[in-house]
Amino acid sequence: MAVKKTSKKTSKKTSKKTAPKAGNNVITCPPSLDISQVQELQEKFKQLVKTAKPVVIDGSEVERADTASLQLLCNFIRQAGVAKLVVDWRDPSATLQEAASLLGLKEHLNLNL
Repeated sequence: MAVKKTSKKTSKKTSKKTAPKAGNNVITCPPSLDISQVQELQEKFKQLVKTAKPVVIDGSEVERADTASLQLLCNFIRQAGVAKLVVDWRDPSATLQEAASLLGLKEHLNLNL
């Protein structure tokens, strides 16, 4: 019985994901999106802005998000906008959306889905 619940959850999660379009850069957020990840993500984001290709941020696995990481995402999305770079989200987790909402950053992160 427990196996069936796990299987349903896994298949449901998989079915929500959408494949990125060819040519898009995909950033997959780690389950613990916190200050320990900021430097690595910042370097990736800097490179992505230079590519001028659309970016998809996969937030489906995020189980924890802190202020520093959300500030970094806000900054990236702002810089991408200045560079006229398209940034889309793929399945932002409820945890990610709630953290952004609590900090008043949902609109800045374009999470008003």
